[in-house]
Amino acid sequence: MIAGMRQAALFLHSLNKKDQKWLLKQLPANKKAQLLLLLDELKSVGIPGGQNWLPSVNEDSPQDLSKEFSPESISCIAIIDSASIEQVKKTLLGEPDVIIATVLAVRRWSWKEQFLNLFAAKRKKQLVGLHEHKKPNGSKKLTEAILMSVAERIKNQSSYSDAQLNPVL
Repeated sequence: MIAGMRQAALFLHSLNKKDQKWLLKQLPANKKAQLLLLLDELKSVGIPGGQNWLPSVNEDSPQDLSKEFSPESISCIAIIDSASIEQVKKTLLGEPDVIIATVLAVRRWSWKEQFLNLFAAKRKKQLVGLHEHKKPNGSKKLTEAILMSVAERIKNQSSYSDAQLNPVL
């Protein structure tokens, strides 16, 4: 039941204030109270209201990425997306917000929510705001260079880990 309430809260959060109020008026008091708590939680973690935060339907499709990026960059995107949260933490946590935001703006990464949850609410809100205003194709060469660097660092972590697990005698 709680998952259904969370989904309802996300839906309400995506609506404008007028529609939110109307829908909340239609609900029994106990359901309304639960949803108001969940809406407050969404606001407190820095998720903007309205439809601005909703991903577009085709955001993750390879066809869309192929229009935006070179084949080499698409390979880097695949490496970054398949990285574990530990690899992402080791690679991105020490980077400036603008670098993190550039990476986050490329697509909806499989690890994105876990990664953003590592930050305090204020910094998380700053990162979300920054990456919403970044356009991956805005400075395409810089974005591709960042993607290549991040992918290389992730690959090096994997190689290092493999070498530690299987030392050559």
